Amino acid sequence: MPVDFNLAEAGYQCEEKNIDETTANELKMWLDNTFNLYRTYYFWIKNYARKMKRGVYTKKLAIKGIANNFAPQIMRDYKKANGLGTVNKCTKLYLGLEIVDSIEEDIKNESIEYWLKFEVPHGY
Repeated sequence: MPVDFNLAEAGYQCEEKNIDETTANELKMWLDNTFNLYRTYYFWIKNYARKMKRGVYTKKLAIKGIANNFAPQIMRDYKKANGLGTVNKCTKLYLGLEIVDSIEEDIKNESIEYWLKFEVPHGY
């Protein structure tokens, strides 16, 4: 019963055999290369930057928020173009973890203040 270490560290108990990493990675690449989804990604960064500044950011809740709210949006968009079967909860959580790690890295590379002032340009 090996448990995915990164998800366990975030507070979720998902066995590695229940995670479809290939699907999660494909969905993450779809997010990175789809304009409308990537534009939404910036709003998630801004939201988490605000929470970090206030001191109320929790990685476990961030993963849950992405897995329950943003991952289904990514899956719907991917399904329209490529078809997609069902995705289990652990795969959604893994995708959420991957996205949250990217968000945290983006916030770390710039400053929290940068993301709080950041405005998504029209047409971007």
